[in-house]
Amino acid sequence: MRGIKLFAINESFDFASFSDFLLNNETVSVYLSYVGVSAQYKEMVKNVIKEIKKNPSLKVPLIKYY
Repeated sequence: MRGIKLFAINESFDFASFSDFLLNNETVSVYLSYVGVSAQYKEMVKNVIKEIKKNPSLKVPLIKYY
């Protein structure tokens, strides 16, 4: 698998569980498109992205909010 694209995600998506995959992912490109999520949820996502960026071998997902 080369990539994962998920569109129109809301807060029911368990990002905390998915973050385990992201924090170990060196090969799969990830695109996540969110709609109508809270500031708290965005903050949680932002914190995981910060952790991913600390390791240059990990793929940083592309995240969009609408």
